[in-house]
Amino acid sequence: MQVIKSTQIQVPAASVWKVIGTGFPDADRWASAVYQSSVRVDGSSPSGAPFTGRTCETSIGPARETILLYDEDAGRISYEAQADKMPGFVRKLVADWRIHPEGVGMVRVEMKLTVDLKPPFNFIMPPMMRMQMGPLVAKTLEELKHFVEKGTPHPRKLKQMSKAGHRAA
Repeated sequence: MQVIKSTQIQVPAASVWKVIGTGFPDADRWASAVYQSSVRVDGSSPSGAPFTGRTCETSIGPARETILLYDEDAGRISYEAQADKMPGFVRKLVADWRIHPEGVGMVRVEMKLTVDLKPPFNFIMPPMMRMQMGPLVAKTLEELKHFVEKGTPHPRKLKQMSKAGHRAA
């Protein structure tokens, strides 16, 4: 099952890469679904990646994300997410981000979420999963766009941070 969404952002590709690529460990600065995040450097990193992944406190509890592909030149990063509270019928969850330059100071950022489901859930769950995951991916892209274009967290992230007692970065 896949969910693919994209958004146009009016900044150079390098500005987006600073957030989703080199800034990968700092998702808690801009994504409201991530309450806290920190870098992981355990194990081996994919070619070009300065870290192995990140650990996060998320809306579904603790998560461990491992980088599968890190390509700054292509503007692409993929990672597998594992969470204690992930439903047992989910075998694997992979997020793949791509930055597509679309002229001077303009990019299209695409996020593809691939969820591998165990049988028989792979036949019955995709429509419900898309209904849940589609809006989450869209919100994440909206928050990225706001953060990169305006330099401040999205109001949704600011609200989440104030409830948790954090200050905006």
